[in-house]
Amino acid sequence: MYNLSSTTYSDDEDSSKNFTKLEITKNTPDTVLDQHKKHISSLGQTLEYITLRRNRKKEITKLKMLITNSSGQNNKVLYQSSKGIPNTTINIDAEGVISID
Repeated sequence: MYNLSSTTYSDDEDSSKNFTKLEITKNTPDTVLDQHKKHISSLGQTLEYITLRRNRKKEITKLKMLITNSSGQNNKVLYQSSKGIPNTTINIDAEGVISID
């Protein structure tokens, strides 16, 4: 099974349109979660998985994340469901501003 874990768009003429989307689903493996942490770290920010729980099917059932930007401001989010967390996207704009959908 093929899962998309990230998307990056680069506009050669207008860099303000550049963005990256990091995808997390209930089936995202730990290796991809670690890649997301490394990507955000490369931007001078921190992504921490405070809580990560999986069920017997290895689906993520609880995910609590903390993102700290270069100014020290924190953004915490929590997803929890016995059937697996909903699909989540970490959006990074051209200036490195992070939002979570």
